[in-house]
Amino acid sequence: MKDSTPEDRENFFNSLNTGLLNVFEEGTEDIPSEFKFPFQHEALTDEEGEHLVKILKEIGRGGMKVIYKCQAPDDGKVLALATLKNKGRPSDVERFLKEAKITQKLQHYNIIRVYDHGISDDYGPYMAMNFVDGISLAGVISAITMNSPEIVEKFTLTKRLKIFKDVASAISFAHTQGIVHLDLKPENILIDQKEDDRVYICDWGLAKMLPEFETVETANLFRSSHSQSGIFVKGSPGYMAPEQVSQKEKNIQTDIYQLGAILYAIVFFKAPIDGEDVDEIMEKTVSGKVELPDEDNSIIVKVIKKALSTNPEDRFISVDEMLKVLNNIIIFRPSKLKTTIRKNKVTLKINPNVKKRRKRVRKPLISPALIFVFICLLGFIVWTLNTQKDTIDNSPSPEDKIKSNPQILNPAGAGNTP
Repeated sequence: MKDSTPEDRENFFNSLNTGLLNVFEEGTEDIPSEFKFPFQHEALTDEEGEHLVKILKEIGRGGMKVIYKCQAPDDGKVLALATLKNKGRPSDVERFLKEAKITQKLQHYNIIRVYDHGISDDYGPYMAMNFVDGISLAGVISAITMNSPEIVEKFTLTKRLKIFKDVASAISFAHTQGIVHLDLKPENILIDQKEDDRVYICDWGLAKMLPEFETVETANLFRSSHSQSGIFVKGSPGYMAPEQVSQKEKNIQTDIYQLGAILYAIVFFKAPIDGEDVDEIMEKTVSGKVELPDEDNSIIVKVIKKALSTNPEDRFISVDEMLKVLNNIIIFRPSKLKTTIRKNKVTLKINPNVKKRRKRVRKPLISPALIFVFICLLGFIVWTLNTQKDTIDNSPSPEDKIKSNPQILNPAGAGNTP
């Protein structure tokens, strides 16, 4: 990286920052109405076996790929078709096909699906994927910062955290298959608004197989036959882990760092590390200069801090461990999550109804005054009953009354005759 010119570095990272659904302009080149590809998947061939797809329009153009919205011949199903610009260099072709094979291997509800891939004589390498009709997480974050009423109302912090949970669950699945993504960022997270906001992770071009999962077959898949010269750093500045910048071993903890960076963006609407240029961003990444509110001890911020630890050993052991902590917020306390933007400053509140984060004191169901009145009343009743009992016990019996007053049985004049 030190041997490259500033212009090389700028061009390189500009291309890396471009995901499948970055801000694209409509292509100015003539787009053919039909592409002919040697599709193997039966869903992509017509009844006569011809491998034709109808191109509807160009929807994406990145540093390496061109994405088209197209229609399958059999049932009119809408697909996304990715091709390389100008058929690509040999190293680009290899990376493109590797991404297609990896994505096709990862069958998960929240991972973009590749139906078919291959190489066309006319148009070079291609891959056919499910078409996502919606918006990227980067688009959501951008719209919120611009105070778009519809997006702000729909994509609350609770909603964004559920999106994050879907992303993390998909990455956890990929890890069980021995694959790490290594380029997680909001641009590579798509939300299909036609499928109840189903979340998809795309762009697996930098993915690699963990050594402990490698076999002869996977080793051939992930091994590069083309040496690279000049710049070796791969990733997206602002979301790259320190070990990616310093070219050290990349593993599950690298994905966890990037998940922490996405969580940061979900909460604070920006990348965790920013700078005037690429070199400054890289320096801050390696030194761990992440801007976080020191006074905020909320669970979310603690999760972000741990995930963004400079030392991989200080991060979460697994994505599942990270999710376990967050689930307490997402499932049990969704109504207490709130973010506000005022004067370009983002404020996170876990419990907006409590000031200064003090513990809520539960009020007793019965007030002390009422308890006192009840005790006094009970004492009065007991005293009254005891007094009546003493009165009864001290009154003379009928025999004693007769003895003390014989006239009761022999009243005056009784028994005398006139």
